[in-house]
Amino acid sequence: MKSALFLLPLFFFACSQENKTIQPEKKSLVQSVYASATVVPKNSYSVNASVSGIVERMLVQVGDSIKVGDVIAKISDDVVRKNTENARLNLELVKDKYDSENGVLQQLLQNIELTELQLENDSINYFRQKKLWEQKIGSKL
Repeated sequence: MKSALFLLPLFFFACSQENKTIQPEKKSLVQSVYASATVVPKNSYSVNASVSGIVERMLVQVGDSIKVGDVIAKISDDVVRKNTENARLNLELVKDKYDSENGVLQQLLQNIELTELQLENDSINYFRQKKLWEQKIGSKL
């Protein structure tokens, strides 16, 4: 009971204090957001050339209206033309190597013919030697 009497003044002082309140204030808020972005127009289109080369001349200006199929730039085709010419020359060189008398194909055909002759000659020699062995002539060494 002594403890109850001790706590009674404590409750009295605790309940008698005024509650602290917070009043709203009107202020400007500032908030910053940091991010990276790419801004693209609503009606944009990425154009790619169908061939490689260097742009020789632009035929339209920024902001011009164009239609599907309109030519907008002239691309130099020197690189493409030179590559085509190199390919043609390489083709002629390869054809020459295979079609000429000293070409790879002719050498292979000659090797096949030589190998067939060697096979025929070895076969004739084998059967001659076999006949001699059957007659007990000569040694197998």
